[in-house]
Amino acid sequence: MERQSETRKPLLSPRVMAAVTLAIVFAFGAAAGALVDRIALRRHHSRLIERVFSPPSGSERRKHLANMAKQLDLTPAQTAAVDTIFAARTRQLDGARVRFEAELQTLMAGTRRQIDSLLTPDQRAKLATIRRKHGHPPKGS
Repeated sequence: MERQSETRKPLLSPRVMAAVTLAIVFAFGAAAGALVDRIALRRHHSRLIERVFSPPSGSERRKHLANMAKQLDLTPAQTAAVDTIFAARTRQLDGARVRFEAELQTLMAGTRRQIDSLLTPDQRAKLATIRRKHGHPPKGS
């Protein structure tokens, strides 16, 4: 007695299976690409913010000045004058940073107050938890 092998009909045709497989691969690829892009942008953004809002240290300024003096073959008098300009500009930038940060904090606090005024006490408590989770300072800080 020979048993005939039963042939089963596939649930989906090969073309449909190929289309579904490609769609799944595309979706995962898009999600992975978006994730990598977001991580790269976050790193770039944080470095940019750090560079803009963090004044150069004294050693960084001296290193930059030394490189500039070497590349441009500055005389000692020119090097001293450029250093004076850098020092004055650093003081001005520090003052601008302080004013900007104060204004930014005021704007952010006003935004929080406006949003909080729309929420119920339960919603405000949930928002406070979310803010803490994301590293935001508590209200009034």
